[in-house]
Amino acid sequence: MSTAPFGQIQYEEEPQHDASQQSNGAAAPQEVIDINDPRLTSESLTFNPEGDAYAMRPVLPAGKWRAKLKAVQPRDKGLREGQYAYGTKNRDGQLFLATNVEASIIDHSGRYDGIPLTDYYVTTEVRKDGTMQAATILGKLGKPARGGSQHKAIMDQLLGALAGEPEAGVDVDWEWSCQACEKLAKEKGERKPRSFRGMHNFPQIKDPADPKRMIHDPQRKCDIVPSHGVSVARPRITRYLSLAEVGK
Repeated sequence: MSTAPFGQIQYEEEPQHDASQQSNGAAAPQEVIDINDPRLTSESLTFNPEGDAYAMRPVLPAGKWRAKLKAVQPRDKGLREGQYAYGTKNRDGQLFLATNVEASIIDHSGRYDGIPLTDYYVTTEVRKDGTMQAATILGKLGKPARGGSQHKAIMDQLLGALAGEPEAGVDVDWEWSCQACEKLAKEKGERKPRSFRGMHNFPQIKDPADPKRMIHDPQRKCDIVPSHGVSVARPRITRYLSLAEVGK
């Protein structure tokens, strides 16, 4: 598998899906409403005046999480409105289909509820061990792929299953890399520096929201170019799970 306000996931293949954009990637037109519209002058708002709407959401901890899954349209693939999959090929020239799958975390405590993790490259590629990402997700949803099916049939089955935003489980872990180093490497056409993986490898600190509780610190300083400063770890989907495997 291969980052946007933090607490959200972005994979290297493509930028985070933006709900403010139309499915074809074009910016959605904004309706301009008169400043004296009665709807804006009569409603009494209830809000928290001490809250910080710009505060960074906490980074989703590693572990097993319940989530709602749905397909999101891959951007910059030349897809028409309503298309969610595209054809591509691997280094050996094998053709297959790919799509994006978004997992919206379900957390009844409210702290992490609704955080989206997007897997930008779910395919019908048959791997050397015979496994397939699309088929694995279908199996975890209790709708196993039909043996002997073609790429399009399996992708259609997956997209159909995801249309209802079913619940499943995701196994999550952290990955950290210096975004400034990655940008420099891309500009120079060089290989990206290796990433730092595993939440357990990050030091523990007191939770700012609850000083009695210890949490892992998602921030890490660049040890290649110190002037690049600090970057924050990104939560990644490492596996899909059935609801039974989530265990909660």
